[in-house]
Amino acid sequence: NWSMPVVNDGTPGQILRIIFCGDRSRSHRHNRDESGWVPQFRVTAVAAPSISSLKVVMTSTLISLGHYAPQRRVPNAEIESRLGLEPGWVARRTGIHERRYAAPDEALSDLAVKAGEMALSRLGFARDKIGLLVLATSTPDHLLPPSAPLVAHRLGLKGAGGIDMAGACGGFLYALTFADSFVRAHGVPVLVIAANILSRRTDPDDR
Repeated sequence: NWSMPVVNDGTPGQILRIIFCGDRSRSHRHNRDESGWVPQFRVTAVAAPSISSLKVVMTSTLISLGHYAPQRRVPNAEIESRLGLEPGWVARRTGIHERRYAAPDEALSDLAVKAGEMALSRLGFARDKIGLLVLATSTPDHLLPPSAPLVAHRLGLKGAGGIDMAGACGGFLYALTFADSFVRAHGVPVLVIAANILSRRTDPDDR
């Protein structure tokens, strides 16, 4: 929490305790803890006659990014040759020229861990500050148990919960929206990872 004076209509200034959540920021350095985590917030409090009229707007922000792609590249020519299609058939219809295929011994959680590790390595605070991992995927390692707790464990997120979120193409956006709400509500960082291995769910002989 944080103390600030609130001025009302003619009465002396009051001290109001505000509970807030937020994100890293370069401002408010006097509130920075040893890990570098600084709550970030916006407060509107002008001539507020009562506590109920004080509006506090919490915000969240992206502070780190990571990615991973499997090594094997599959160009259109490989698919077109197998299906007996003329060169350029796939690109004309999809705009895609190549895609990455996971190795036979690579699980969905393996891809997620590598992307998550890159993002976590760029943080300015300890990873045990992460409060939740949201894994956006339609191709988990198995239906139950979910894959997110496994990924959180492998990433060393000792204090984090983990949930899978299936949303297909929109899954990452749904996960980001959920993470934003969690940050606002609880004031802790959230790691969002989107990963899919669709090559194992599609029919390679279907045009």
